Amino acid sequence: MDKENPDNITISTNTEEPYKKIYKFADTFFKTQENLEQAYMVEFFDKNNQIVEELSTEFITTDPVYRYADKVLKNDKNEIIIVEYQNSKLKSQDIKRFMIYTALAIEKQKSKVRIFILYTYHVKTQELWDYGPIIFKPEIFSLKEIEGDKVLKRLKEKIKNKKTLTRQELHELRFLPFFKSKEQPKEILKQTVKLTNELTEIEQETLETLKKGQAILARRFIEDEKEFNLIMEEIKMKTNVFRELVDEGIEEGERKGRNEGIETVAKRMKKQNYPIEEIMNLTKLTKKEIENL
Repeated sequence: MDKENPDNITISTNTEEPYKKIYKFADTFFKTQENLEQAYMVEFFDKNNQIVEELSTEFITTDPVYRYADKVLKNDKNEIIIVEYQNSKLKSQDIKRFMIYTALAIEKQKSKVRIFILYTYHVKTQELWDYGPIIFKPEIFSLKEIEGDKVLKRLKEKIKNKKTLTRQELHELRFLPFFKSKEQPKEILKQTVKLTNELTEIEQETLETLKKGQAILARRFIEDEKEFNLIMEEIKMKTNVFRELVDEGIEEGERKGRNEGIETVAKRMKKQNYPIEEIMNLTKLTKKEIENL
């Protein structure tokens, strides 16, 4: 089994810049979910943990070196919660980095600090690292421990009956492709996209956040370009998410030169047989410029 890819999932590597950054999986998926009240996802795993405030993720060491945790929160017990997302087995440098975060957070916030590590694959739920005078024991949660098929059935029934999903259920909907299931993640993703399009009582901002995450997961789980294009068409329904992804791609391209970034976006759309008028509208290139790419 591939230690860097424990689920042995095929990951497409033929994505051109600037989409590579957009679809880089590990942190990207979770960090695009800010508008879905991501700060409260800790409550999804620990219902006794009521988050009351989101804090800065920046830590400064005496080097000086700026270090950024994935998420830093404060709960109703005045405890600091550091959240880290993991898509591969923890390495020694990861543990040391998390220990530094803990020490710096204690010094900065003068409060008790807890670290949550959220895995997207099967992992031991209890694990500690013994460094002699220091024993580091983060709180570990694995999405693969959740019975996805039962969750999917329950969500289908609720959406079918036109009932509004709770915040907890919205979290379940976005995490579904990672849960334990008899089906492949890409098949669960397809059902998740379909369910999302059937939601009636949902804010537009939340809908677009869900779909942006689904677009990233589509690139993660689906290698075949034709199959990928089909699911992207469904993801684009009722939302401007694709426009946002293109805008992000252009913004990323600006670091290397705006024209290069725009041309890269246009090339990809052309390769995927998007109408030339749509490419012109999104990239502002002329028909001749697009034809010459």
